[in-house]
Amino acid sequence: MERRGIVNQVFVYIFVAIVIALIVLFGFNQIGGILRISEKAKYIDFKLNLEKSAESIFVKSPGSLVEYSKMSSKKPLILPKSIKKVCFKNKDKELDVNELNKLKEDEKNILKRIDKNVILLPLDYDAFDIEGLKTSKNPLCFNTLNEKISFILESKFVNDENYVEIREVS
Repeated sequence: MERRGIVNQVFVYIFVAIVIALIVLFGFNQIGGILRISEKAKYIDFKLNLEKSAESIFVKSPGSLVEYSKMSSKKPLILPKSIKKVCFKNKDKELDVNELNKLKEDEKNILKRIDKNVILLPLDYDAFDIEGLKTSKNPLCFNTLNEKISFILESKFVNDENYVEIREVS
């Protein structure tokens, strides 16, 4: 009779070990899913904040500007961890060879190929357009620093055209 109790006890321990392993595995999968959702939320937040910022400066008087940096009241915009570089380009103008030569070969090819004015590198997230956004250089690329980029937006009116120019913080 004792021997039968020992055999049953072994099966209980095996069953408990299997249940614990499944709980741990399921938990890690859920945590991974939450982290992926968090990164997607950062992308959406970045896109919406950039669009909103460009729209708000667009309607202001020419010469109005806003700086997004750690030293200003508007803090740098936050990006997903995987984004290492954000590039902006004027789609209606040729890309400047001098600016392109500052980039890696694969980055050059991506900028030439994609017909959007905001491109996040590497291409883990969709590029997008912001209407009325132009650059001081073509292309203008920012390396991320601690998942953030700093920049200046300025309202411009040149040759009967109203637009928002994005440039580097000096």
